[in-house]
Amino acid sequence: MRIYIFIVLLFLTFKAEAYPDFIGYGYRSCTVCHFSGAGGGGLTDYGRALFATEIAAKPLWFQVSDETLGEYSKFLGKTSLPWWMRLGYKYRALTIESNPGGKNESHRYYNMQNDLNTAFYFNKKQSIALISTLGYTESAMAIAPNKPMTADQYLFWREYYVKYQINREYTVYGGLMDKTFGLRHPDHTANNRVAIGLGQNDQVHGLMLHKAQPDSDFFAHLWMGNAHNAPEDTAMGGSLMYERELAPQKALGAEVLHENGDNIKRTLFAVHSKIGLQNGNSFLAELGYAQQTLGFSPEITSVYLFSQGHLKLIRGLFIESTGQYTKRDVQTIAENFQWTLGLLWFPMQRVELRASARQLKTLNTQPVENDTWYYLTQIHLSL
Repeated sequence: MRIYIFIVLLFLTFKAEAYPDFIGYGYRSCTVCHFSGAGGGGLTDYGRALFATEIAAKPLWFQVSDETLGEYSKFLGKTSLPWWMRLGYKYRALTIESNPGGKNESHRYYNMQNDLNTAFYFNKKQSIALISTLGYTESAMAIAPNKPMTADQYLFWREYYVKYQINREYTVYGGLMDKTFGLRHPDHTANNRVAIGLGQNDQVHGLMLHKAQPDSDFFAHLWMGNAHNAPEDTAMGGSLMYERELAPQKALGAEVLHENGDNIKRTLFAVHSKIGLQNGNSFLAELGYAQQTLGFSPEITSVYLFSQGHLKLIRGLFIESTGQYTKRDVQTIAENFQWTLGLLWFPMQRVELRASARQLKTLNTQPVENDTWYYLTQIHLSL
């Protein structure tokens, strides 16, 4: 049963987001590359050019300069869209082989993400914009807790919000957005994401204030819950997050979140760090504490540690190692460990490939649970 629960969680919650690991290139703040200062969603023109000229490998089949790659990083290649519009598209697929060689061996393939990103600007300074992401899925399960737009089409809004950049320091956002908390990384099945209400489709309607300074970022986010959900499945709340650069490519942050509704009550605290080790190498960590009451279940207090390292082999190719420790209920002695080792490859702009092995280990349970292994491969295409 644990195997199938994990597979379903992968299907529901794995999404491409920001890559805080890129602090190894000197980019601490998400606002450099994303429309949202908190990360995730569509890329700005600068973010597209940066990905093409510094992070992704050069195509092997012809000689091309970084300047030329940057010119072709736009949605339509070298052709520019009008100043008032930006478009983007993302597709992601996942293949899972669980318990390879065992009696419960299984193979699964999922189309995880089909997203159209749009940005419409209301002035040439691009200080006022309407940002949205429209998703398509083959299964209504994959968009919970959001609802389909119609009964026979699995189209849904992943996000939509108005962005108003008041000045260089202050930006205000209003609409459907991700909750602001902790490290924003692609794996939403991780212990610092889906298990604490920060999954792929856990967006909320609210207001967010972002204060950006050269060496720090501060976010204050207030929400009324997700208006697409039934009232009993919504929760009002808010979060605060602060991150400061202590030295070049070294940052430390802290965050707090609280939300309360008919069937949801949640309080989270965490601290996180980002360390760039030059030449594209990096190490991330987040240590968190959670108190949660879901439905009629009793309150559960848990702690978690998430860590991830990127080791750059050559331009566009990384070894990625992730370690996770979770104590889901501090009143028990059960502990969960998860370790993932794999390759992350950007063979050219617009293409991302992943291949990894994952081990799940549970200790101090009766009866004793066997370790579970998974092999995972992904492809991510973007325009």
